[in-house]
Amino acid sequence: MPTINDIRKYMDVWKRQTYRSGLEYCYLIKKDKQAYALTSDVLKMQGLEGKYMDGYSVQNIPIKNEGKVDIIFTNIFWDLAGDYITPVYYVASIVKKCLENKIDNPGQVAGIVGRGLRSLPSFLREMDLTYKLSLLFPNAKILNGPEQDVGEHTDILIKTGSREYRVWSYQDTDRGLDNTAARFCGQRGELPKGYHILCPINISDKAKVEEVNGWCFYSESYVEDIYEIISVKKPDEYQMLARLQTYAIKHYLKEVNIVYK
Repeated sequence: MPTINDIRKYMDVWKRQTYRSGLEYCYLIKKDKQAYALTSDVLKMQGLEGKYMDGYSVQNIPIKNEGKVDIIFTNIFWDLAGDYITPVYYVASIVKKCLENKIDNPGQVAGIVGRGLRSLPSFLREMDLTYKLSLLFPNAKILNGPEQDVGEHTDILIKTGSREYRVWSYQDTDRGLDNTAARFCGQRGELPKGYHILCPINISDKAKVEEVNGWCFYSESYVEDIYEIISVKKPDEYQMLARLQTYAIKHYLKEVNIVYK
C-alpha cells in the first residue's frame, strides 16, 4: 500500500500533468465509456480540463447545490490511496460512483465532484499528519481511515497505553469552524467519550503549514505542539464548553486544544 511519502513523490508527477492528460492513464475508467465521457464533461464544467494537478487546482472550487446524495468521499479516497491515486482518478471514481447510484445529470455530477474535490486536500493532510504523529508516538497505535472518520467522527485515532486520543483536523475558516462547531456540539451525532485533540489549520499561516506543490500539510513544529498538548496540558472539560454560545465555541476552536468528555 502506498504511504504518504510515496504520494508526496507522486505529487511531483501530478503537477506536470493536466486533468485531461491524466485521465488517459485511468485505464479502468477508459474501459467504461459512459464514465469516461461523463468525467470529460465534468472536467470541462469545473474548468479543470487544462489545469495541472497540483494543490492549487482544488482551491476555491465553487459550491453548487447538488442535492442530497449518498456518496462517501472518504471511502473513495481510501480505496484509491491503497493502490493508485491521482486527482483526476479521484474525480473519475466519484463520477463512476454517481453512475452506480443512478445519478447521471452532468450538472449534478459536477456539483458532487466539486464537493469531493474540496475534501481531497483534507484527506491528504490527515494522512500526512498520521505519519508525522507516528514519529512522535512510536509505541502508539495510530489509525486513520474511513472506519474512524465515518463511524466515529474521528479524523485520527491515537491509542497509547490505556488512553485513546481523537484528533480533529479542520480548517480555520468560517465554513470550517461552522461545521466543526456543529460537530463539537453534537449536532452531527454524539461525540465519543474520551480525549479530543482540536487541530485547526490556517493554510495562509506559513509558520504552521508545510506546502508541497500547493498541497498544504501541518508543519513539523505544529505537530510538535500537538505532542506537547497531549503530553503536558490538562484537558478542558467538555461539559463546561458545551454551555458556551456558538460564537464562543468557534473562538475556542481556533486554537489547538485538548478536551475531555
